[in-house]
Amino acid sequence: AMLELINDILDYSKIDAGRMELVNEVYNLEDLLLDISRLVKARLYGKEVEFMIEGGEKVPRSLFGDSLRIKQILLNLLGNAVKFTKEGYIKLVVNATPGKEEVVVLHFDVIDTGIGIRKEDASKLFNEFTQVDNRKNRKIQGTGLGLAIAKNFSKMMHGDITLESEYGKG
Repeated sequence: AMLELINDILDYSKIDAGRMELVNEVYNLEDLLLDISRLVKARLYGKEVEFMIEGGEKVPRSLFGDSLRIKQILLNLLGNAVKFTKEGYIKLVVNATPGKEEVVVLHFDVIDTGIGIRKEDASKLFNEFTQVDNRKNRKIQGTGLGLAIAKNFSKMMHGDITLESEYGKG
């Protein structure tokens, strides 16, 4: 936990200073998703929460990009789903659409049966060092950096992160 915190602070500092660089390479998406699945299932140990990954037919296996940062984005998003989902499921849906030339645009949806977020809190969610509803979520650990880092990495890759939530339903 301490190492994760230090790494988040260092990553955020690099992003803030404009020093973070992506390392693009060929990677296997199926292997990346398998690693993520193992990590998420380990975090869910002892909870009555099912984890699923669904992939669309047009999702290529071999891609070129920064797989480490994609994995970090997904683990931050899924880590929050794990923290705030007591029962039910967490689902990662992966789809791809063709872009210009040989570019593929990946779409990841994290869907859960967690506690959800109030509409008035949604705009705060991706701010650094921010946690929503501190009274209610007091026992849930976090620095409020993970989602800010995920959003920044996504933007560095010409993407974005958006939120749809219904309070009390995920």
